[in-house]
Amino acid sequence: MEKNILKLTIVFLCVLLFAACKDDYEDHYQGYGMVNMLGESSYQIKMDDGYTLHPKEAPFPSSELSDSMRLNLEYSILEVQDSSVDVKILRAMEILTKPVIAYDTTLLDSIGNDPIKISDSGYWIAHGFLNFEFVYAGGYPVVSVKHMINLLQHTDHNDGLLFEFRHNAFKDRREQLYTGVVSFPISSLLDDLPKPVKIKVKYHDTNTSDRTIEFNYQ
Repeated sequence: MEKNILKLTIVFLCVLLFAACKDDYEDHYQGYGMVNMLGESSYQIKMDDGYTLHPKEAPFPSSELSDSMRLNLEYSILEVQDSSVDVKILRAMEILTKPVIAYDTTLLDSIGNDPIKISDSGYWIAHGFLNFEFVYAGGYPVVSVKHMINLLQHTDHNDGLLFEFRHNAFKDRREQLYTGVVSFPISSLLDDLPKPVKIKVKYHDTNTSDRTIEFNYQ
């Protein structure tokens, strides 16, 4: 009887622990957003999905943030109010943000053309930024050298916007897959064109093949 009670107790505890872990997991959310400073010590985060987060707790001081900074966030929800949400920030990483470079043949060697992967849902425009989630190969267990990502614009293209997404691995070993996120400000380019804007992004998918992303911006 004691053995049976012990077994039941262990099973019951495992169920409780599983439920607690499941609840904790479901209470955590991840997303991308942009910082909007409201003062020296107050700010909100405008998420790419349209919601506005009002951080009530964060593991860092507001002095480490700047206006229009792009963030990759993990957070839990404290209270929902229409399209705004009070949250506790659990983790935040600054997203790499780089200016668009005008296409120039003299830059191509240094810019690189190493393979990179972008999924069908790995690109979007938010808050005037063209954003990419990408996968690349590097050394194991850590990237041996720092890789470089850039976006080149063909300024002589008259039908919308034509870009090239470039990756320079600097001859790093291709032993492990890594993920990355990058944002490029393009609002000034979009403002000068009639809507919808046709956007094309070329990139090197493998050592022997290229791909082109095509979509319209309304």
